[in-house]
Amino acid sequence: MFVKSFWPAFLWGIVIVLLSSTNGDTVPSAPWMKTLMIDKWVHFVIYYLFYVLIYLGLVKYNANYKIIFGFLFCVSFGVLMEIFQHYFWLNRSGDLIDVLANTFGVIIGILTADFWVEKWKKIKNILKKCQLIR
Repeated sequence: MFVKSFWPAFLWGIVIVLLSSTNGDTVPSAPWMKTLMIDKWVHFVIYYLFYVLIYLGLVKYNANYKIIFGFLFCVSFGVLMEIFQHYFWLNRSGDLIDVLANTFGVIIGILTADFWVEKWKKIKNILKKCQLIR
């Protein structure tokens, strides 16, 4: 039940680790990207999706304290990625503003996660009626 509930979040976590550990020289950079703070928006979206996937897993798993656990897990994961970037990964640097962008993505995830849970339930019911899933 645990693996079935959390596999999307687990895979997304792997994507985050892979993106975070990519050599800094391979990350695209242009003046307009810095002006629009594209990097911070990417952090926001990545951790927004991570929280929503964690929350959906917690709902499926019928866990208590979904919001608190999801928040603490996602923010801690983001901080850990920034620490790894700063100390261990080549040509990368940890950034407090990235941590704030991650956290803001998680907070917006908290505010919208129930919306996505309801949407998923409706989609699941439609798929069941069409006999595409059990």
